[in-house]
Amino acid sequence: MRRGALRFAILKLLAGGARHGYDLLREMRERGWGMPGPASVYPVLTMLEEAGFVKRRDEGDRRIYELTPEGREFLHEHADRVNEILADLCQRAREQDSGSESRQAMRQSAERLMRAVSQVELSENQQTQTRVQEIMDRARKEIYALLAEE
Repeated sequence: MRRGALRFAILKLLAGGARHGYDLLREMRERGWGMPGPASVYPVLTMLEEAGFVKRRDEGDRRIYELTPEGREFLHEHADRVNEILADLCQRAREQDSGSESRQAMRQSAERLMRAVSQVELSENQQTQTRVQEIMDRARKEIYALLAEE
């Protein structure tokens, strides 16, 4: 996501009603605005809360965020900029999607690998853990050697 875009995306979504963090992440992905992670969203929510643009309430184990009147005013004052940034996010997502089948396949492969590695982390067999680490180190070196040939 472009610098500063995340705060506008969050404010825009909260203008439609109160939401929790993972709901914001899901909605951004569905709208094609990119997929920031929780490590990006929650600090921005905290910053927006400190600025007085959002307020938080706890409902069970979830933190629900909603726009304050100050947040609505800020969003209204910057409406043109917000729409420009969000349109740009959609355009970038479309550009990445077109011709990105191989990139997507690589990401999926990496995700599958990391799921397998996370299973190995649960193993108490040190020999297995060491062997998997060696395999991953070898794969990383081969990838860099391949890139060096380009």
